[in-house]
Amino acid sequence: MTAYAQDSSKPWVVRLVCGLGILYVLSPLDFLPDLMPIIGWVDDILVVTGVLGWMIQQWKRRQLKLRRQTKGNVLQSG
Repeated sequence: MTAYAQDSSKPWVVRLVCGLGILYVLSPLDFLPDLMPIIGWVDDILVVTGVLGWMIQQWKRRQLKLRRQTKGNVLQSG
């Protein structure tokens, strides 16, 4: 996630959400304190899986958009 957040070729919104997810996990201020074993890690796990799921969804949308653009360019030039 850190490499993705630092990659300037990625959309800024995706990088921002990724960076905020990392900050939340690393932050000592959590919704559920990490001092409580297992229960304290639940919110961190939910944030990481949510951010990763959202990133995958955005990646799929971008790939679909690129494929549509490529097909349009091929049809126009062919």
